[in-house]
This record gives sequence, C-alpha cells and structure tokens, in this order.
Amino acid sequence: QRSWSEWPLTAEKFASWCSNLAEDADTINLFLDTHAFGLRNPKESGIFAFMEHLPEAILAKKNLRFLTPKQIVKFYKPKDNLAVPHAISWNDEGSDIRGWLGNEMQKDAINALYSLTIRMRSLGDEELIHDFERLQTSDFFHYMSTRWFSESQPDRPNPYQSPYDAYISFMNILADLSERLSKREEEKQNKTKRSRQKSSALGTKTSKKDSSEEKTDQSRRTNTKVKTESEAEKSVSRRANKTKAVSNEETKIKGTKKSASSRSKMNNAEARDDNQATKKTQRTRSKKEQN
Repeated sequence: QRSWSEWPLTAEKFASWCSNLAEDADTINLFLDTHAFGLRNPKESGIFAFMEHLPEAILAKKNLRFLTPKQIVKFYKPKDNLAVPHAISWNDEGSDIRGWLGNEMQKDAINALYSLTIRMRSLGDEELIHDFERLQTSDFFHYMSTRWFSESQPDRPNPYQSPYDAYISFMNILADLSERLSKREEEKQNKTKRSRQKSSALGTKTSKKDSSEEKTDQSRRTNTKVKTESEAEKSVSRRANKTKAVSNEETKIKGTKKSASSRSKMNNAEARDDNQATKKTQRTRSKKEQN
C-alpha cells in the first residue's frame, strides 16, 4: 500500500526491525499465506524481489540466523504450557477448521482419501503417492465449504460453481486414483506370484539335480566302501597267511627240537645200557679170578 508511512518495505528495513526485536525475543516467526505471493500482491508490488533479498539481509545481522523448528526446540527451553484442546486455524472469526471439515461432504471426502493411506504405503508406488499427497491440499476441501462459498473472497477464486461440484469432482478424481491403485496392486501380486512359481520350478530342478548328485555320491561312497572292504579283506588274508607261515615255522622248529630231545634220550639210554653191561662183565671177570 503506497499510502503506508513505511512504504516501500525493503528487505534491509525489515531485517533491521527483526534485529531490534531480537533483544526481547528468542525467535521471530513469519507466517504468510501463499495467496500473498502473486495473488494478493502482484509481481509489480515488488514482493518477489523482497523475498529474494530477504535471506541475505537477515544473515547480514550478527544477532539473526535461520533455524528449523527442530533446532529451536533443541536450543531453547519452553516458556510455558499452551492448552490447545481443539484444532485451530487462521480461518474465519472462530479460528477453527470448519472451513475444511464443517459439513458432511468435506468429512466424507477426507475420510475416503485417508482410507487409502495403508494401501499406498504398502505398495510404495512413487507416482501414486505423489498424486495421493497432492489430493491432500487443503484447498480441495475448502472448495466444498458451503459457508465459505457464500462468503467468497476476491483473492481466493473458486474454480467450481458450487461446493457440490467441488465434492463430485474430487470424488471422481479419488475414484480414479483408487482404481489405479487396485490395478497396480494386482500387477504386483501377479508379479510376485510368477516370481514364486519361477523360484519353485528352479527349486524343483535343483532338487532333482541334487538328488542325482546325491545318488552319484552315494554310489561312489558304496564303491569306495566295497573297495576298502576288499582291500581290508586282502590285508587280513595276507596277515593270516603270514601268521600261518610263522606258526608252521614255529611248529617245525618245535618238531626239530623234540626230535633232537628224543634222540638225546635214546642215546643216553643206550649209553646207560652199555655202561651197565660193561660193569656186569667186569664183575663176572672179577669173580672168576677170585675162584
């Protein structure tokens, strides 16, 4: 507004105001309706140039910096508790959410949309998720407001002739999205089914191959076992023959020793008989000489 005493508002001027507030405030929050850019304030107003130069002007102040909500919670402690028992908004005098969920059409539309959430996440199709998220734009439900429609504002044009047209259009788009989702789910199921069948066929083929290899290995183990047993039998036979030969040798030696012992006994007996005969002959001769 050119009639404003501070016009024109430059990025440097706004940054100076924020710098002065920094002495008494931990954070300075800017909440701007997107309608402010280009709709309420056209390009000729200089709003786009203002936003383009604002970050540089803010960072030029030593006591200013940009932080995310997560960083603010980390750096600053809460000042107090704020009770918010009901959802609030900037809309209307009541500052509630009746502008989006004030009638049955709006509630039915948003419930139908959110009912696809689990299926969307489970499928994970990026294209469908993109369309699903776009349909969550608050304007779609705001167009269905019977209250807002009767009090429409020039800076918020409505592309529909009535809230009912907005509802019907949204539900048709949602039905198309749901149909595409079902089709993609079916395609995924069929793909998974074919993959399982292929894996099962490969498993059967592998099982037959493994069975054949197992039989071959078993046959090899059997042949090895028979060969090993045969070699063991031969080894036992060789050891038995060797033992038999040793036994025969020992028997022969024992027989030889026994024969030698017998001959020795016989010789001793003959020697005793000869000795006795000699002694007897000598006694006979002695008697004859005495007579």
